Amino acid sequence: MNKVISIIIMSCFFLNSLNAQPLRYEEDELHNDSRVITWEPAPINITVGDLELKTWLLYRLVPAPEPGYLINKSDWIEIRRMLDSLDEEIIRVKKVERASCDASLKEKDIFCQNLNADLIKEIDTYKIDITENKLEIKSLKKENFWTKIISGTVIIGLSSVAVYQSIK
Repeated sequence: MNKVISIIIMSCFFLNSLNAQPLRYEEDELHNDSRVITWEPAPINITVGDLELKTWLLYRLVPAPEPGYLINKSDWIEIRRMLDSLDEEIIRVKKVERASCDASLKEKDIFCQNLNADLIKEIDTYKIDITENKLEIKSLKKENFWTKIISGTVIIGLSSVAVYQSIK
């Protein structure tokens, strides 16, 4: 039963695809016959945004006065819309870039402030170490001075005792 239903559905799709025809457009009132088209297009200057274009309005089968590209009306409307809104797009992009730059600058400022605070702490630590080392050097110099005096006194005393012993 299922096979029969699937065969019927497949045959319906197959028959519908045979009846499908490509989309055809009706011909305009201009037919391709032996008439010679003598219309001479006049140049039109069009300004879009900052862009100024020299264009021609061409009817079907009219030869172009200069070689180049043909633009459909819908394409022209899209180009014009884009160029007319170009200033707004530039302003929008500038705002986005400005916000990005401001955020980066703020991050860099915070980073630099933290780095400066760490460096100030490190400098203060080194200053404390330097003052402690200076006090220790001063103490060692004082200790060295007294060691020299005591050792000199001991040497003189021993020398005196040795001389006295040798004379006696």
